[in-house]
Amino acid sequence: MIQQKVRNVLRRIAKRVEKNHLFEQQGERSVQPPIFHDSTSKRVQPMKASEIEERLLSARVVNHWATWCAPCVEELDILASIQSHIGAEKMLGINWDLFQGGPLSEALNEVTTAASGEGIEYDHCVVTDEPEQFFAHFDLEEQLVPQTFVYSPTFEVLFHRVGVLTQEDIAAIVELVQGE
Repeated sequence: MIQQKVRNVLRRIAKRVEKNHLFEQQGERSVQPPIFHDSTSKRVQPMKASEIEERLLSARVVNHWATWCAPCVEELDILASIQSHIGAEKMLGINWDLFQGGPLSEALNEVTTAASGEGIEYDHCVVTDEPEQFFAHFDLEEQLVPQTFVYSPTFEVLFHRVGVLTQEDIAAIVELVQGE
């Protein structure tokens, strides 16, 4: 008996609500981001030097950078321009955010936010090795960011810039990558 009364009350409420269109109507919904959204991306992955080495084999343009480096972040628009000419699949970002300390989750979040904010779609490896191990593994003479390399298909260095890329570098890099 109580259940029947509850059902009747709920039906009356449902009719009133339906009459007043309190529920969303077809075509009314606006796109909302999920409440519990993980802003990290599959394009941004933590990696050790040995894993990064494998990824380098498919990249032609490799940019070393960090979100704590203001010139690196300023350079992202130039890298986005290069990406638009040669494609994201030929580029790789190597991120040094963890070299300054801090949690991995925060680094992944910051890299994802900075890259996606500039429309960058190429993959990024967040280095999880200690800096000395990473530098020794790749025999990097210049331990500075930003730093950009362009490799030939046989992995010869065709271009190397320590510091911010310039607008003139865009054409040179595109020509080097598309020329082969």
